[in-house]
Amino acid sequence: MAKKAYVYNGSAWEDLASSIADLSSYATTVDLDDYQLKSVAGLTLISTTTVGTAVSSVTVSGAFSATYDNYKIILDSMDAASTEVAAYMKLDNSAGSTYSWGVVLVSYSGIVAGTALNAGTLGLYAGTISTLDNSANVFDVISPYKATYTSNMGHAATLVYGTFYAGTDKNAVSHTGFTIAPSTGTMTGGTIRVYGYQN
Repeated sequence: MAKKAYVYNGSAWEDLASSIADLSSYATTVDLDDYQLKSVAGLTLISTTTVGTAVSSVTVSGAFSATYDNYKIILDSMDAASTEVAAYMKLDNSAGSTYSWGVVLVSYSGIVAGTALNAGTLGLYAGTISTLDNSANVFDVISPYKATYTSNMGHAATLVYGTFYAGTDKNAVSHTGFTIAPSTGTMTGGTIRVYGYQN
C-alpha cells in the first residue's frame, strides 16, 4: 500500500495531494511578452554602409522607418580628395531646394576659423572630411520619417578643425533614406552607420 504524504498548513496536517489540487485552482497564465526588457542601450544599429574608393556619393536606403522617431548617424574615417571639404546629406524625398543650415569651424588653437550660412540645394550639412586624416563626423537626425520638417545637428573633427553645425530641411515629407556626398571631388573609405534612438 502506498504511503500518503502530509503537509502542515499552519493549523493542521493535510494530505499533500489534496493541497496541490487546491493550489491548482489559483493557477494563472503569464504572458512573457508583458515582461520583456526594453533595450537599455538607447541606440539600435540599423545599417552599416562601406564607402568605396574615389566615389562621388554614397546612398543609404531603408535607414528611416516608423520604428524610430530620431536617429544618430556616424561617418567614420572618410577621406576626401581635397583638403577640408564639407559633407552633405541629401534626403531621398526632398524637393532639393529647401535646405538651410549654419556651421562654425574652430581651429584647435581656439580661433574661430570660419562660419557659414546656407539656403540651397546641396543638402543638410553633415560634417567635414579631409585628405588622409580619418575624419570623424557624428550627427542626429530628427523626425525624418514623419511628414514634417527634418532637422539635424552635429559635430566633426579633422586634423585642422572642430566643426559644429545644425540645419533643417523645410520640406514636410517622409524620408526613408539619404545620400552623403562631398561638396567637391570624391571620397574614399570609411563607413556610414545609422542608429535608431529607442522611442
